[in-house]
Amino acid sequence: MENVTAKKPKPWLVGVLALIAPGLGYYYGGMEFRPALALNVGWSILFHVVNIGLARALNWKSAVIASAIVAATVMATYAAHAIFVTRRLQPHPVEKRKYILFVALLMLFNAVIPIVTKGMGLNLDLYKNFNITGASMEPTLTPGDLATANLDAYSNGNRPKLGDIVLFHLPFKPSEVVAKRVVALPGDKIRIDNNSIVLNDTSHPLKDHNSNRDVLNDISDDKNTKLLFQESIGEKNHWVILNQPELRNSNRSNWPFDENNYVVPENTVFVLGDNRDNSVDSRVYNPIPIKKLVGRIEGVLYSARPGTLEIRTDRIGLTVD
Repeated sequence: MENVTAKKPKPWLVGVLALIAPGLGYYYGGMEFRPALALNVGWSILFHVVNIGLARALNWKSAVIASAIVAATVMATYAAHAIFVTRRLQPHPVEKRKYILFVALLMLFNAVIPIVTKGMGLNLDLYKNFNITGASMEPTLTPGDLATANLDAYSNGNRPKLGDIVLFHLPFKPSEVVAKRVVALPGDKIRIDNNSIVLNDTSHPLKDHNSNRDVLNDISDDKNTKLLFQESIGEKNHWVILNQPELRNSNRSNWPFDENNYVVPENTVFVLGDNRDNSVDSRVYNPIPIKKLVGRIEGVLYSARPGTLEIRTDRIGLTVD
C-alpha cells in the first residue's frame, strides 16, 4: 500500500484544500478519515440550510447578495477552522487511495443530496441564473441579460399568478429553456382581439407609450419597426411591443382564428411573449403544464450588450414586472 510520508502538514495547504472541500483540508492536516468526511458533510448541510433560510426570508436581490456573503464567510471559516484544529494533531501517513475514495464519496454526496431533498419538497438551489438569448420577451428581458429565477416559486402547492414571467422547456425542443409571461390561468377563457387580451370576457387594452421610447434602446430588434405599449394583467403593469402596422401579421393580432374564447385546460397556464409579433408561445404550442415550469424570473442580475464589452449598468439589479 502506497502512503504519503507522514510529514508535518503545511497550514496554507490545509486551508487551500479545505476551500476545495472542507474534509480534504481536515484529512491532510492529520484528522482521521471518517471524522474529516463527517465534518465535510456537516459544513455542506449548514451552508445549504442557511442559504435556503435566506432565500425564503429575503427578496431576490437581498438573497443573492446575502448568499455570496454567506458563501465567502463559511468558506473562510471552515478553512480557518481546519488550520486551527489540525495544528494540534499529530501527522499521520495518509493513504492515497483514501484521497480518491474521499473525492468519490463527496461526488456521490453532491449527486444524491439534491435528489433526496427534491423528493422531500426542498430545493437546494432556490435561485439560479439564466442567460437570455432570444428577443421574445423584449423589452422586459433582452439578449445579454443574466436573469435570476426563483426555482422554488411553484413548490409546496404555490401556483403561478397572472403576470408572472415563467421558465419552462420548449415543448418541441426540451433542451432549450425559455421565458414567457403568464396571461391566463387554468379554467380562464382567453382570446386576443385586435392585439388586446380579452380574459374572462374582460378586455385588457394596450395603452400607447410611444412617448417613452427610450425603453426600447436595449432591444435587439430594430426599434424603428416597433410600437411601445403598456399592459395590465393581474396585479402587474408591463411593457408590450408590436410591429408597425405595415409589418404586423394579422394572424397574431387576433387569436383564435375563429374568434371564439379558448378555455385554458386544468393544471396549465397560457403564456405569451412581451414582444408579441416576435414570439412563439401558447398561440403556437398551446398552454404549458404547471408541473413543467422550472421557476419564475425575479430580475436581472447582470447585463451586457451582446457581441461587445459594454455593460448595461442601468439593467443590473433590475426587478422585472
